[in-house]
Amino acid sequence: MVLVKLSQQLQSTRCGGDDNVCEHIDKLANLCEQLAAMRKTIPDSDYASILMRSLPMMYASLFGSIAVSAEMGWDGCFLCYHGQVSHG
Repeated sequence: MVLVKLSQQLQSTRCGGDDNVCEHIDKLANLCEQLAAMRKTIPDSDYASILMRSLPMMYASLFGSIAVSAEMGWDGCFLCYHGQVSHG
């Protein structure tokens, strides 16, 4: 039951236009970590898709970077740590 709830939360979480994007990415990463602890891993390509769907369209210019980074194996917070997203 908890596994299903966390999976649904990961799929449905959205970042609002006024929300802090780095906090949003951290929240998604935390959900993935909780799922991994229950032996439900999310492949990088799926995580990238979830992340792109969760972001406001004003971040569409970063979607290519997200997709490429997912192919290379990445930390979901790379955008914040490399200065590509403002902290709010």
